[in-house]
Amino acid sequence: EGGGGGIKGAQFFPWSIVFWCVVTAVTFDLCLTTGNHDAAISFYERGLAVQLKTLGENHANTAASHNNLAMVHFGKGDADKAIEHFGRMFTIQVKTLGEHHPALTTTYHNFALAFALKGDYGKVAESYERGLAIELRMLGEEHPVVATSYNNIAAALFKLGNLAKAIAFMERAAEIFTKTLGPEHPNTISTQQSLQQLKEDTQ
Repeated sequence: EGGGGGIKGAQFFPWSIVFWCVVTAVTFDLCLTTGNHDAAISFYERGLAVQLKTLGENHANTAASHNNLAMVHFGKGDADKAIEHFGRMFTIQVKTLGEHHPALTTTYHNFALAFALKGDYGKVAESYERGLAIELRMLGEEHPVVATSYNNIAAALFKLGNLAKAIAFMERAAEIFTKTLGPEHPNTISTQQSLQQLKEDTQ
């Protein structure tokens, strides 16, 4: 076989492409630091175009770029664009990782934040519930992460005016926090206080 120390299966790109991706990422970070969201979006879209050409639309790096674009649009206050890019990333994740992969919980949470920015609390609750389904499969019922999701769903239900269901979810969150973190933990105390306030509001 031929000599050399090449990495089997490695994929190499022209230096112009590598340089462009690095410059784009650095410029993107600088734009965010200075609060210039439009410039950040422009540079990141160019980087995404390079990734689509060299890696394809279903590559993990392409998904990451969609996520970064979504976060910039979210920071700019453009919920619809954020949801659009989160959706493209989600499609790639489902294709490459499967619909029950733990990484999707973060995407569902990001969807929820974007829908909250838009004021669509029905979609907020739905997104958190889908994330919760994966967390339950992965972590089980008695876990602080699961309790946090119950809390988030309760907050969305409160915004929808479904107080009885919101209380039920928050009670479950309080139970899990108490059991897993103890009654003196800040998460437990905060949830108990919110639950008490919620019950008082319904009287």
